[in-house]
Amino acid sequence: MLWAQITRGGIEKKSEAHENVLIIHKKESEGVNMGQIISEPPVGEHIAPCGLFCTNCGKFKRGRCKGCQIEPGFGRCSVRLCVIEKGITTCAECPDFQNERDFRECAKVNNFISKMIALFTKSDRPVALALLRDKGRDAYLQDKRASNKM
Repeated sequence: MLWAQITRGGIEKKSEAHENVLIIHKKESEGVNMGQIISEPPVGEHIAPCGLFCTNCGKFKRGRCKGCQIEPGFGRCSVRLCVIEKGITTCAECPDFQNERDFRECAKVNNFISKMIALFTKSDRPVALALLRDKGRDAYLQDKRASNKM
């Protein structure tokens, strides 16, 4: 499936994206409007830009959150902003980390807030992103469903 970045001036670029995922966003004059991301991952496959598995989140399961691909869980999330600016769906697709480079080197993924989230959710986003990048979406989903962790 293709995705397109749409601005007031029209479509800027097209690129390959994950099957069944549509991303449309526009840049405002002051920068990126994070609320403009629209993504429709298949049911049970909501992966946040940072590598968390939204599908296993209690807030998501109770319908109090639509998942970070659809709306921001945290309005000032630097990871989500970066993903939008780069035109990718998760950090696992980041061109800066396409080899065996450790995601802990990224200050946006590995910051104080992410460490607090990891503490409360018992998650490890850098490990999750490496799994997604190195083994692929199916292996990531299998692991997350089996562990029932974010």
